[in-house]
Amino acid sequence: MAALQHGCPTHLIVVVVPGIRDITDFADELAELQAETVQTFDAWESLPEEHDISDSVFASRLSVLRRLSVFKADSAPTLGAIVTCLPALLQPVPSRSDIEEATRQISVGDDLSLDPFMDWLIERGFERVTAVELPGEFSLHGGILDIYPPTESDPIRIELFGDEVESIRSFNVETQRRVSEIESTSITAVSYTHLTLPTNREV
Repeated sequence: MAALQHGCPTHLIVVVVPGIRDITDFADELAELQAETVQTFDAWESLPEEHDISDSVFASRLSVLRRLSVFKADSAPTLGAIVTCLPALLQPVPSRSDIEEATRQISVGDDLSLDPFMDWLIERGFERVTAVELPGEFSLHGGILDIYPPTESDPIRIELFGDEVESIRSFNVETQRRVSEIESTSITAVSYTHLTLPTNREV
């Protein structure tokens, strides 16, 4: 599979392994043999409605789906390979239109009205807290809005002057130190209520 990925750089490689517990092992071994990204499209072992937006399986599935929703052949190398299993492919997913409607693009220099935006987050399963620690949480202190999107490995800090976005950066949730400066970020907030069974065309 690593050789196939290397030889077909403009193709998206999807590997379907036998079982749920085979996904991580295969992905780890494949990652050792290639430089390209290896993502996992995991499966729930219980009903989706038993979890919330901070669920790790929901986050990993949404991360892959969001990238696939804007997938183009010439961007395949940035996506790398996806390792999944049949149960994961048969479980419900948000449609491409649901993902588009549930995604907000925020860039430096944009105007961002905080109250409507925070209401939008809460309606879609985010929880307001005093300090973000887990995916699916957000907090507001003065003109600083911290958001931990489930699709990201680090939370996002948005600094505002009035309604204008002055800066965006990712930060380490434990040390609170900056990881990187960002010109723009996409926040996708989809809850399990937006999940639908995939059709043959979508699969």
